[in-house]
Amino acid sequence: MNVPESGFCSGCGHPLGLEPVGEAGALPCPACKQPLEAYRSGAGSLFDCSGCGGQFVEHLLLQEMLHRHEHAPLPDGAVRSSGRPEPRTAYVPCPECHSLMNRKNFGVISGVIVDVCKKHGTWFDLGELPRVLAFVAAGGLERSRARSAEDEARLRREARAQIAAVTPMTPHLATGHPSVAASLAQHLFDLLVH
Repeated sequence: MNVPESGFCSGCGHPLGLEPVGEAGALPCPACKQPLEAYRSGAGSLFDCSGCGGQFVEHLLLQEMLHRHEHAPLPDGAVRSSGRPEPRTAYVPCPECHSLMNRKNFGVISGVIVDVCKKHGTWFDLGELPRVLAFVAAGGLERSRARSAEDEARLRREARAQIAAVTPMTPHLATGHPSVAASLAQHLFDLLVH
């Protein structure tokens, strides 16, 4: 994934040295059907395709990689992004269970569309894993969490406004006890939000 003159890994930012040797694997590449090479770690495995350059990362290993990149920004001089592959719109099967994976924008705002198997891991087409790790190192997950919190707060405000608009129009509640109206309004709000 790195150009020959790179001093740092485009994915993690660490100085380049000898590449680890992968083990021949039994899992097929979901894009080109070649056997994937497995790189094992304590948390899980990364499977790499020498044909198309795609990578399948098990969930625990991906979480570890994201955590490491979120809390250790890329060093000066490290490449922050890599080339973009040709866009793909077709769904691909999980290398392990062969079920079609869901496509989603990583971190909601990254612009990197990845394929996710809920049970086994995430498929990254050529160049997507380094782009995701650069997004994380640049504070992307923090921005994504802030946006989600803003969206949730907006939905709560809208739900409260809808409840407030309905509550005064109910005649028996208007003449009843305020605690009954408030209790009903809170119950309706809880139903709308959850």
